[in-house]
Amino acid sequence: MMYACSLALTMLLACDSLPEECDTGAVASVSRAVPIPPPAGSQWVEAFSADQASMLAELADEATTARARAALTAMGDDALPALEAAARNDASLVARGWSIKVISEIETPGADRILSGLHDDTALPELVQTWAAAARIGRAETLDELLSLAPLVVRFPALSRPLTMTLSTVEGGLDDVGSALSVMVSDPSLQAPLAPLVLEQTPDALVAVMTTHEDMAVRRAAAGFLATMSRVDVTVLDATVRAYRFQPDAEAVPWAGGPLYIPSAQWGSDTARELIEDLISWHLFCAVNDLPAEQQQINNNLRSVGFVATAGYSAWELPQDTDGLLVFWGQHEGSRALSRILGEHGLRGQPHYKKLLERVQGGR
Repeated sequence: MMYACSLALTMLLACDSLPEECDTGAVASVSRAVPIPPPAGSQWVEAFSADQASMLAELADEATTARARAALTAMGDDALPALEAAARNDASLVARGWSIKVISEIETPGADRILSGLHDDTALPELVQTWAAAARIGRAETLDELLSLAPLVVRFPALSRPLTMTLSTVEGGLDDVGSALSVMVSDPSLQAPLAPLVLEQTPDALVAVMTTHEDMAVRRAAAGFLATMSRVDVTVLDATVRAYRFQPDAEAVPWAGGPLYIPSAQWGSDTARELIEDLISWHLFCAVNDLPAEQQQINNNLRSVGFVATAGYSAWELPQDTDGLLVFWGQHEGSRALSRILGEHGLRGQPHYKKLLERVQGGR
């Protein structure tokens, strides 16, 4: 219950009322569990007018929260001293949370300075600091403003979800994983805050970035995240195989315009063989279409990536010329495998490749 309520209050920036599962009684029990610093009692309230003191008290009462919130927000900067005092000193965590929420709704520089002071004050309970940081994220209106706050996620991990929710809604927001990776590449300090957003994406989305993004550094970053993701999500391998599957009507290789990346992962023997066969088929495509640079990219991967060993082969026994690769594959995987590759290219009956197939079928 403590965790559920803490999370619910952290998400105040995204909702207009406390979630039903975080009722007043539950939060009161959390309040008793969190040590509240002095001053004792409610002496701090005496510094403010009776009207402000009354409205602050009403924030903690579900029946009057909306009225008090609207009245305090309408007061603007005049309400900030009382709201800050409540956020720092009130014995009720509900009241503290709503005070921070109201501060966040007062759209003045003074409100932002108070929220910043709250999340930087290590004398306050960590929950209060987290709520203040979450409120600042909720106030962000542009991508640049939001990204300037992203490092707060390192200090307050609970902000990861609110941050990722807001990234796609602010002006100029990150509406795809490629955009997020571009920001991370350009500013390494944002890698830790934005990593959860990237790891929430589907493997197919990341593979698309790895193979097609215009920025080569972004492609490399996507490959790195796919390697990380593969430790807990085996569908990364399937997504990679799908991306590199040979297409008979292709006009270019899938990774055209950049490096050929294959995520470093724990490949299974079946998926490794499937990938190798497709790479050999692309090698043939490159031979037919005079693409020597792309052929070399394939050779480099077949020589250096561990999935070749998983498939049962030594990288150094794989030939680097197309004919040699075709014959090798047919000799080790069977003439049907070679026939399948040649059929994809419509070359099964072409004299040169027909001889290669006959050689394999003859055991030579």
